[in-house]
Amino acid sequence: NSSEMNYYARWFNIVIREMVGLKNFKEEENWIANQFNPPLTESEVRESLINLEKLGLIVRNSKGRLELNNLSLNTNNEVYSSLVALYHKKMLELASNSIDKVPREERELSALCLPVSEVTAKKIKKKIQEFREELLMIVAEDKNAERVYQVNMQLFPLTKKVKETA
Repeated sequence: NSSEMNYYARWFNIVIREMVGLKNFKEEENWIANQFNPPLTESEVRESLINLEKLGLIVRNSKGRLELNNLSLNTNNEVYSSLVALYHKKMLELASNSIDKVPREERELSALCLPVSEVTAKKIKKKIQEFREELLMIVAEDKNAERVYQVNMQLFPLTKKVKETA
């Protein structure tokens, strides 16, 4: 589906979708474009909104206003998986840029470098997944959202597995 591919191919589609849920959201291409730093173009915003509606990720309520739809997309397909990987790379790039561009009080960047076994790594991965679900529940209760934030959590090996020696 080309609409789904477009959704993942352009990282800001995901952000625009979440912006629709902001309490002071304005359905104005110029306003939306200028919420980004650097700003998007109005045509990027227009295409994004059209695509998000086509996919049913945002819908018009009885008053004709856009609102979030709780629909989610399945990303099992290899093409989508590679597009999702591009999205993650872009978010990591934005996280890196935030070190210089976003005041400390508006962001949280921290890291741990830990020696662990494979068993412990699996436990940590499970905890990250549980924490992600917990964050979604916290956000679902927030009826006064004012900004869209990105939360990245990574767990990856920095070294090769040390083999036991006899």
